Amino acid sequence: MLEEVRITGLGVIDEAVLELSGGFNVVTGETGAGKTMVVSGLGLLFGGKADPSRVRPGAERALVEGRLQVEPDGPVARQVNESGGDLDDDGSTLILSRSVSAEGRSRATCGGRSVPVSLLTYLADDLVAVHGQADQQQLLKPGRQRQALDRFAGAEFAELLASYQRVYQRHQQIRTELAELTTLASQRTRVISLVLPFDVVVDTAALVPFIETISSLARSRDYDVLLLAANEGSAGLQRVAGRALCDAIIVMNVQTRDERVPVAAALSVPVVMIGVPEDPQGLHCVDLDFAGAGRMAIEELVATGHQRIAIIEHPAEMLDRRLSFIDRFLDAAMQAARQRSLPVDVLTPAERGRVALVSVIDRLIGLTGPGPLGLVVPNMQAQQPILRMLAARGVVPGRDISLIGLSTDADAAESDPPITNLSFEPRDISRRAMQTMFALLEPTGAPPPPAVDLIPPRLTRRQTVVNVLTG
Repeated sequence: MLEEVRITGLGVIDEAVLELSGGFNVVTGETGAGKTMVVSGLGLLFGGKADPSRVRPGAERALVEGRLQVEPDGPVARQVNESGGDLDDDGSTLILSRSVSAEGRSRATCGGRSVPVSLLTYLADDLVAVHGQADQQQLLKPGRQRQALDRFAGAEFAELLASYQRVYQRHQQIRTELAELTTLASQRTRVISLVLPFDVVVDTAALVPFIETISSLARSRDYDVLLLAANEGSAGLQRVAGRALCDAIIVMNVQTRDERVPVAAALSVPVVMIGVPEDPQGLHCVDLDFAGAGRMAIEELVATGHQRIAIIEHPAEMLDRRLSFIDRFLDAAMQAARQRSLPVDVLTPAERGRVALVSVIDRLIGLTGPGPLGLVVPNMQAQQPILRMLAARGVVPGRDISLIGLSTDADAAESDPPITNLSFEPRDISRRAMQTMFALLEPTGAPPPPAVDLIPPRLTRRQTVVNVLTG
C-alpha cells in the first residue's frame, strides 16, 4: 500500500507531501492547485516517461519519493532483494524515488539502490493502478488475465499452480543447461593432444603401444589425436591450449620434478599425466605402481633366499632426466633392501648401446658373495641383450644367477629362457589414462576418477629365479 508521496519541483508544485491511509482517500482542490501534478508524480515514480518540461521553472530537477508497505515475503520484496535493494523497518517498508533533471537526465532508486527505470515499471504492476479515461489497460495484458482466472479458481487450484510453477522453473533451468552444453560442444575441437618424447635418448618403439591405444580409444569417441613433441616443454602446452587447438592434453615421460606441472595445472583444459611427479598440484595422474613393483622385486628375491642383489639401471643419460617412473622404482627397491639389511649394487651403463652394457655385465660377473646373485632389470630394452651376454659367458639364469625383469608378459614369455617378470603393460596404462580423460571431458554424474590412479604390479614366476632355499 502507498502510504506517502513527497513531490519536489514538479510543475506548479514546489514541495508537497501527500499522506495516504487505508481505505478511500480523496484529493480535492480548485483548478490549477496541482491535482494533475500529483497524478503525474505517481506516473513518474512508477516508471513513466521523464519529461524535463515538467520540471518547475527555476528548479534543477523534479523529485518524487514514495513510501510503501509491502509483504515481506511477497513478489515485490523478492524483486527488491534480487536487485540489491533493502526494505526498511520491519522488512515491509519500501522507499522508491525518481528524479528528472532540467536537462532530461533521469535517475531511479529502489530500496536505497540505483536501479533501471524498467524495475519501477515492473513493480508498479503489483503496487498501483491508475484509473481514468482509457487509462485502465491492465486487463488487456495476458498475464493479468491469467492471474485473475487463477485467483477465481480458489485455494485448491493455487496448490496445483505452485506445483506446476516449480516444475516449469526446473524445466527452464534444464533447457538453459542444455543450451549451455550444446554451445560448449559446438566450441570443442574434438582433438586430444598427446605430448611425447621424440629424441635419441628415448626408445621410440616403446611408445608405439601408447600411441596406438590412445589413438584407437580417441577415435572410438570421435576425437582426433595431435602429437606434440615433449622437448617444447611448458611453451608447447601453453601454445596448444592458448590457441584452442585441443580439448584435453595427455603428458608422457613425466619427470619427478617436472617444470610443466604448474603450467599444466593452470590450463583451462583437462590434463592427464602418464606418470606421477613429486607434486602433482591437483593434476590427474595414471601409471603403473612402480614403487610397488620395486618393492615386489626385492621381496621375491628375499623370499627365495638371496643374500645379495644387483640392479642394472637405465643408461646414465636417462637417469639424468630424473624420470618419475625410474626414480620411484629404484627408490622403493633400495628402501626395501635396506629394511632387510641386504647389500645392493646399482650398475648404470654409461650410455645406450652394446659396448656400455658389456662393461656392466663384466662388472656384474665379477661381483662376489654368498649364494647366487639376484639381478633386477627394470630397463626393458636391456633384458634381451643381457640374456645373450650372460649365455655367451656360460652364466645360466635360473641356475647360476637370478633375474627379474620389468616387461610385458608377452615379451617375458617369449624370452629364452622365459623371464620372471613384473608386468608392465603400456596398453593397460593407456586405457586407464583415457578413461580418466573421458571422465573429465564428458562427466556423467558418476564419482570423479582418483587424482592419482596407480595400477597394481603383478609378478609372474617363470624360469630365471633360483630358489636358494630349496636348492
